[in-house]
Amino acid sequence: GAALDRVEIRYFARNVEAGRPDLKDLREGKLVTLGLSPTTGELPTEHKVDGFLPGQIVFAIARCFNHIGGAREWSDCPGPGSGEEDDLITWDCSTSPTRPDQTGQPFAVEASMVSENSASSGSFKVPNEGRTNGLPFASLEFEIIDAKGEVVRAQADESSREETAEVLRTGAFERSFKNLIPGSAYTIRARVSNAMGFAPWSRPSEVFKTPPDKPHTPQTPMLESTSLKWIELKWFPPYANGAPITEYDIIYSVREDWPLEDWSRVPQIEMLHGIKEHGHDGRRSLARDRGSLIFRLENLAEFTMHYFRLRCRNIVGWSGWSEIAAFKTQTVEPSKVNRDLMEVLSVSKTSLKFRWTAPECNGEEITRFDVLGSSNYRLLKWATFVQLMLRTAPDPDKLYGYAPPGGMELGDITGTEGLDKFINEEITFSPISPYEAHFELSCLMPGQEYFFSMRALNKIGKGELSAIFGPIKTHSDSPAAVAKLEILETTDRSARFTFPLPWNSGSTITALRFKLQRVDGPLASHEVHPETEEPHPHLASREWAMTVDDCSLLDRDALKAKYGWVAGTTSAVLQAFKDEGATPGRCQTPGHVLTTADPTGFRHTSTVDNLLPGTHYEIAWACRNKYGWSEMSSYAGFETEANVPDQPGELVIGSL
Repeated sequence: GAALDRVEIRYFARNVEAGRPDLKDLREGKLVTLGLSPTTGELPTEHKVDGFLPGQIVFAIARCFNHIGGAREWSDCPGPGSGEEDDLITWDCSTSPTRPDQTGQPFAVEASMVSENSASSGSFKVPNEGRTNGLPFASLEFEIIDAKGEVVRAQADESSREETAEVLRTGAFERSFKNLIPGSAYTIRARVSNAMGFAPWSRPSEVFKTPPDKPHTPQTPMLESTSLKWIELKWFPPYANGAPITEYDIIYSVREDWPLEDWSRVPQIEMLHGIKEHGHDGRRSLARDRGSLIFRLENLAEFTMHYFRLRCRNIVGWSGWSEIAAFKTQTVEPSKVNRDLMEVLSVSKTSLKFRWTAPECNGEEITRFDVLGSSNYRLLKWATFVQLMLRTAPDPDKLYGYAPPGGMELGDITGTEGLDKFINEEITFSPISPYEAHFELSCLMPGQEYFFSMRALNKIGKGELSAIFGPIKTHSDSPAAVAKLEILETTDRSARFTFPLPWNSGSTITALRFKLQRVDGPLASHEVHPETEEPHPHLASREWAMTVDDCSLLDRDALKAKYGWVAGTTSAVLQAFKDEGATPGRCQTPGHVLTTADPTGFRHTSTVDNLLPGTHYEIAWACRNKYGWSEMSSYAGFETEANVPDQPGELVIGSL
């Protein structure tokens, strides 16, 4: 019977997956008191409450008050309204759902990971650090990403109400993976979805590495080369499955059908020291050979088919055996001449002689040796490379026989024209009798370096050229013949001249000697012998000595200049520039033609003083090293400038 003057509202919100609230929850919920409206004077019948999250069910109850007090009973709890009784998210009192929150960072379960049969498997967990936002999870999608950033596995698994409940209870999804590469690094990212859509992708997991596995089974070994008593196998290391290959094992037999326990096994110490990378010995390695390994099995039966199998191991264990490879020992071209067995027999100023040890003939007698040589190391290196390349090309000599080229006879020598010169663009070639494993050259340049390579031939083919042998340096000699002096300028009492240093023949020039001769010109009476009327000796000729350091360079800045490589350059050219103090590696002076009399183009200068005016002179020079003097140069003539006459003597009056 009394007017209502206020109303109390209690409300409580929780995630729908937690179930509907009860009266206890409401008693602990928030309380709102509403009075009469100041504009209408009536009690409100609606009230808006916000701040809820998606996918929450909100229960509210109310009671009214008058001036006597409040109602004894609260209103009933709400029902589903237009929704379904068992699906709280459909109730009128639930907030709208949305897509789920982002998950936490996934992590691999290390204890679960195993690798076998060249595949890795395991499990990982995805923490649920967010909300479902009103709807059960519909799916969990994950991607496994390798070290290159490429997705190698992508999978989407359906989820359910039951899994949603389990994830909410345990706090994480759990999934498994398989068929990853052993010993490889990966990361995982994941995202969940519900009926409203996908959550954002999670942060990638920390990098995890799958356990290694034993290596893949090697491919069937290939034949690299064969001879009468050995076979060289080639193979490519198989995929190691995450742990380095530490050991290889080769077994072989002359019968393919023998049990494996009856096959011969290569001792591990031989495998350890005998396995080499292809190309380690300078042989040609094509693109198809890169990364391959080779091993030579020695002391095999001649002209016999042999069968081989290969396996490898890492810290996990042995791989399976490869398929059987079958190769036959046979007659082939001779082996490579061993540079370490070459020996210099004699060296002089202009000649040298060396010998070598004949290599394995491999079933056919050696018919000759080919010797290549040059004082130009780069040119010989190129020649050996070209011959190595030609070994892979069709060889017409196999059809017509391996006779010496160009009609040469055994013992003939060609290409010697440049051996005694600074610039050498020739390769010396000589076919040698198989019974004479030595070679001799003469007419060489003193103090020069020479290099050689050789090979053996039989009727099967040409052996590979040896590694380059050398340098063999000829003995030093006295300096080469010097150039004629060049007169730069004269005065009445002096002359300035210039000259290049000759090739020192391998020994530093230590002294210079000059010789001056008077040819003709005016003389005073006191300058001649009173009886012979010849000039006094000190005026007729003069000799003096000096060192290179006593002279000066005409253009010192020229020493610092740098120029490109000149074809045909020999070590003597480099040494000549080095001895003059030029920039290291200097081998040319533009516009200058190298000769033994003037190898560098640098000019030294000096002056001779105390000459007579108006007089014609000739001057020559020579130089020496510790081996002796060079020849004296030809004379260079010059004439000093004229000057006023000498002061006359006392006047004598003969008669008055």
